[in-house]
Formats: sequence, structure tokens, C-alpha cells
Amino acid sequence: FPVKFQEFTSNRGRSITANTGMNLASGKYLCFLDDDDIFYPYHISTLVDHLENNSVKVAYTDAVRATQAPAPYSKDEYLTCDTALVYSEPMSLKKLIVEDGNHLPILCVMFEKSCLEKGLCFDHSLDVLEDWDFWIQLAKEFEFHHIPMITAEYRIRLDGSNTVGQFDHIWEYARETIRNRYLDLRKSLGVTWNQRLA
Repeated sequence: FPVKFQEFTSNRGRSITANTGMNLASGKYLCFLDDDDIFYPYHISTLVDHLENNSVKVAYTDAVRATQAPAPYSKDEYLTCDTALVYSEPMSLKKLIVEDGNHLPILCVMFEKSCLEKGLCFDHSLDVLEDWDFWIQLAKEFEFHHIPMITAEYRIRLDGSNTVGQFDHIWEYARETIRNRYLDLRKSLGVTWNQRLA
């Protein structure tokens, strides 16, 4: 793949970084990969083939969660001590509105760049849950197509070195911001935030 680098002189946050990347991208499709996660060799081709062959705009696969612990022989390396498939389910706008957070790992999703013409973008005011907000925007306009196949892996480190080191109030602020943003949508769907779909 042709690679474009955008250097920031300081940490600008996930939303600004994602929006910058989407705007710089010149390909037909967009997807995301954090630096501590991995795509399996067939991840990209699986999603592109599905999007091309089914004439859809948004598709997602499954990813395993790899729990990692520091390697005893190195302070810079980690060993995977457990893997689990945490999320593998159909996703819809209603489900995204009902859930109290993001249940769709960001690395699983691929969508056409043309979707951005609807004015979609990551919210710069959110330090966490910015992907949940973006998926709601995307699902308001396009159907999500699930490919029940594991094609990627995201990592959780037991020492917390790859998590967003934020306080609980940061997470609650993000949840409340998103809840309030979609109050009318929630009412139109006839659901509450605490409701759970069967």
C-alpha cells in the first residue's frame, strides 16, 4: 500500500488524528489500526471483497481480544496470556443507541470514504468513546454488514500501558455527551439507554 505520514508535534488526541487520516486518505475504503493491534493477513481482502461483491458501504469482521502481560525477560515486550472473542453480533443503529458504550472494536470496520460526504467525523471534544459516537453517525446513514470471521486482534495489557489513562469522570462525560446528543434519535427509536436487546 502507498503510505502517507502525518507528523504531529504533540499528542493531538484520537479524534483529530482519525479525522486527519481520513481526510488525507486517497483510497476508496477507510479503516483504522491502532499501533498495538494487528490485522491478520486476510483482514483487508476479506472486507474489500465483501464490500465490492455485495455493493454495500460498511462492513465489519470479528476480532479477538488478546490479554497481555509484561514479559519477565524484557521491560519492553509483552506476552499474550489469554485470547477471547468478546463481540460477534449483528450491529444496528438501534443496538448502538441502546448500548452504554462501544461494543464494536474500531479495527473491525471498513467503509467507503464516500460516506464522509454525509458530514461524518470524529468529535474532537471526546477523549474516549469517540468511536462509539462515530459508529452512531455512520449507522444513521448506512447499514452495517457483519462478516462473522475473525480477521484481527486487539490487545489489552494488564499493566495498563496501552489504555487511555483517564479518570472515571472522563468516561462519564463522554457517555453523557453522546446520550444527550442522540436524545431525539433515541426517542424516535422507542428505546432507553438502559434497555437491552434480546
